[in-house]
Amino acid sequence: MRERIVADIRRIFETTGEIPGQRTFQQVTGIVEKEWKGKFWARWGDAITEAGLEPNTLSPRKSDDAILRSVADACLTLKKFPTQNDLRVYWRSSPQVASITTIRAHFPRWSILANVLREWVLRPTNHKYAEIADMLPATAKRQPSRLIIRNMAMCIC
Repeated sequence: MRERIVADIRRIFETTGEIPGQRTFQQVTGIVEKEWKGKFWARWGDAITEAGLEPNTLSPRKSDDAILRSVADACLTLKKFPTQNDLRVYWRSSPQVASITTIRAHFPRWSILANVLREWVLRPTNHKYAEIADMLPATAKRQPSRLIIRNMAMCIC
């Protein structure tokens, strides 16, 4: 089985020109993770290495500055502060823009993104983006959640 898996990894690579991930490998071969993991290799990258290929590496985390620049560029193009769906559409034509998942990993709430972006565009080093400040929504005080209000009421009694 080990030799078959190694041969299949090589075959998929030769056919597609890409190193197969676990999901692709399973879809093409029908061999599931439990048939190799912990038996022949501890991780998928070890199987890829044994097949004579270089395992994929994780992309480094983008900086907040790179994310903000990406969103700022989208603002300039779209002439407004984009919604998540605006960015999804924009991303299809400009894949260098950070994905929604990446943006949300840095700024979990869209309001946080707007507030941080406002501060960022007003820095002297980012004068090119100063016009974006007028596109951003006004900052709003966050209302406490119902759970917090309910807990406060319980404490008062």
